[in-house]
Amino acid sequence: MIYTVVSKVEEYMMKLRKIMFTVVALGLCTTPVLARRIASLDNFEVKGWGWNTTSYLPKSEDYGYVVNLERSRDLGSQRIIQYMVNSNGDARSEQQFVTCGYRYTFADRATPGYVYALKMKRENLMDGRLRLLGSWSPDEG
Repeated sequence: MIYTVVSKVEEYMMKLRKIMFTVVALGLCTTPVLARRIASLDNFEVKGWGWNTTSYLPKSEDYGYVVNLERSRDLGSQRIIQYMVNSNGDARSEQQFVTCGYRYTFADRATPGYVYALKMKRENLMDGRLRLLGSWSPDEG
């Protein structure tokens, strides 16, 4: 009878070890997934002189970035110059035009795991101030 109890305990312990090994192995094999971050550009002000900088967001994918601007109700389609910068202010994309009312995807030279922002201004020096509505993300996905 004692032999049967000891045998059952050993069998239980062996199953427990297999389960623990499986849990640890699964934990080591999985990689964390970073979620795509999207920043709102509600009432983001741009002007014809000087660059305005959006909030910084972490990049999680090794793909391009997205700019999505809503059409201005009062002023129609406005053209904006924009490019992506890192936290040191170094350009990580080329300067590109975007028109309000469209969604754009651009290539960049950014590295996942770091933070980036957009620099934006109006197309012409004499263009006045404009408040944008829309969003942007450092990740295309």
